Amino acid sequence: MSLQASRVSSVLGILLDLSILLVAWSHIFAAPYNKVEESFNLHATHDILAYGLTPKALPHYDHFVFPGVVPRTFIGSLVLAAGSYLPLRICTAFGIIQSKLGVQLLIRLCLATGNVYGLILIRRAVERRFGRGTSALFTLLTCTQFHLPFWIGRTLPNMFALLPVSMATSLYVHPGSTPITIRRHYRIILCFFGATAIIFRSELILLFLPTLPLVLFRYSVPPRFLIPMGLTFAIGSLASTLIIDSYFWNEWRSFVWPELSGILFNVYEGKSSEWGYISSHCSWSNPSTTPLFTFRHSPLTSLITNVNYFVISNCARLGSHFPATSFPRDEQTNYATPSPMQKDLSIAGILLARLDRAAIMHLISNIIAYMPSRPLLDSCFSPGSARLERGETYPFPRSHANLLHFRSIFLFPPQGTFDSWGSLPNMCKVLGMIHALAFVRSLTTFLSTPTQISPWHTYLTQHLPKLLLGSTPLALYACAPTALERTLLKTNDKANSPHSPSIVRELLTPYVAFVLLISGLGHKEWRFVVYVVPMINVAAAIGAKRLLSFPSEPLRVLGRLAVFGLVGCNITATLLLTAISRTNYPGGHALALINSLPPSSSNSRTSVWIDNLAAQTGASLFTQAHSPPYFNNNNVSSSLSPSSNSWTYSKDPNPVSYDDFTYLVVEDPSAHPIEKWDFVGSVQGFQKVDIKRLRAVTKPTLFVLRNKANVW
Repeated sequence: MSLQASRVSSVLGILLDLSILLVAWSHIFAAPYNKVEESFNLHATHDILAYGLTPKALPHYDHFVFPGVVPRTFIGSLVLAAGSYLPLRICTAFGIIQSKLGVQLLIRLCLATGNVYGLILIRRAVERRFGRGTSALFTLLTCTQFHLPFWIGRTLPNMFALLPVSMATSLYVHPGSTPITIRRHYRIILCFFGATAIIFRSELILLFLPTLPLVLFRYSVPPRFLIPMGLTFAIGSLASTLIIDSYFWNEWRSFVWPELSGILFNVYEGKSSEWGYISSHCSWSNPSTTPLFTFRHSPLTSLITNVNYFVISNCARLGSHFPATSFPRDEQTNYATPSPMQKDLSIAGILLARLDRAAIMHLISNIIAYMPSRPLLDSCFSPGSARLERGETYPFPRSHANLLHFRSIFLFPPQGTFDSWGSLPNMCKVLGMIHALAFVRSLTTFLSTPTQISPWHTYLTQHLPKLLLGSTPLALYACAPTALERTLLKTNDKANSPHSPSIVRELLTPYVAFVLLISGLGHKEWRFVVYVVPMINVAAAIGAKRLLSFPSEPLRVLGRLAVFGLVGCNITATLLLTAISRTNYPGGHALALINSLPPSSSNSRTSVWIDNLAAQTGASLFTQAHSPPYFNNNNVSSSLSPSSNSWTYSKDPNPVSYDDFTYLVVEDPSAHPIEKWDFVGSVQGFQKVDIKRLRAVTKPTLFVLRNKANVW
């Protein structure tokens, strides 16, 4: 009898595991295309599979063309490519995959399978500690949510970090039954959190920090047991990312540590808002289309920016225009890249004997370091704008080139530039007064302008409820002891029960602390806290189990209505959100339409131009079906060189002439004369939600045009 029960339990466990996998896979087939935030890892995996790992292959890699704001690690893409290689060879050999889009689907299926494995480990840990019923409820809640199943197959850096975090979470849910096993598992948990923070996502150090004191003091794991393996994991992880990423980024003079670069860029330099921000109306703003002065990432950075604008504008009244000299800057950011010259000026100022010269050097070095590399908005200095509209001159140069001119004045001042300022002490006084006035002006502006960074409670009030859906009230109920709990547990000592609120609160402690710590950062996105969703689902499953297990029949009926009502709400919301998400990838559908069209005439090669919206909404390298490499060949290297039949796909934002292209994917077809271009078709994109009918409303978003001169 026990053997038969064990077999039934095994079969039920397999069915629960398969249900998580099938739900994740169904989301991939429902929305096969990708967004721009997924493109780095997706294209890195594409390049590794297509071109190989040799130094000769690196120049073909996409990240040298579109490097992004900061470097990102290749380790996740390398592991994903290695895991996809054998399935890809098998599928291409048997003709299962016959297109590049099929390769993209296979890669995403492999990533989703890995992340589902982590969720399966959590489910099995829940079953061992809390019982089969609770594990089934965990599966039900996970499968009926939208964000986690939808995104675990997408190549965001956070999804590469999710697997090791889920593995650590499974050990935290059920650390073992013997003291030595428990100690080993807690040690592995810390090692996984630390290594993942070093390699994939640096914010996970905020999950490591609250877990460490729990392991040391609550679970009494001695430091001498943790330090040797912890140092091994830390050194190994750091060495791996330094060596692998320095190789792929071809940067050996100064080793590349992507996560450290991200910390310096987002936290130390305060530029995390350049990725965009969530406004008070919860609408996403893209930094590529939003002016610089709409970003209010921190009071300090905003004040420094306005101070230095004001300083340079007033210095312009006393100086003259000089030819700009070269100055190192990062085209992908709003600010000039600090150079060795700026650091030398700071050091030189300290070494100078006179205090006034030191102050001058300090001010100049600050100006150079934070000098914005984009032109001011007309609205930023309204007096100047009004004068310019009237045709009058204004001493402040508005063009980007002239901003560089004034950088050059401070770096290489010509003879007599500052003669009108008098002595160095007078220069110091003038600059000091300007800085003081600018500070007052900037402070007034800052206090009078509503901030557009996310408030500290955004994760608690917006992102987590959106991620969790019906799990939110169930998890809260699991944490809150009530009089009903005493009836359910039939004991006053609720700590003895595996379902007691104290146990749930203990499980959630490091994850709640992580959310509170990361709430201190101004830039907030749901993906930064996605790692806590499985653990909160565990707590929600425990709460649901209690509601279904009331001893009295009336309460049990109410509990069932509550649980299955929340699950029904989950399903409704997931179906609606999935329908909306399917319409968010018009770029991928536009490329699919173009790939089905006939090629150009024999006199010229077929060429396609892809605009910005299409590039951001699905037009990945895998959608370029008619250009090399072709993955359906047995020998990939033989298909890398373009042939007369291959097409070219361009994402150049400023092409010399559109007439050279065969097809265009555009947002505004009226910008291209009908005498030269035929309208081929349009692609629908998301517009709004019809609340009454609970459906997504679409509108024509992208348009495909064909050059009359280049097509039969």
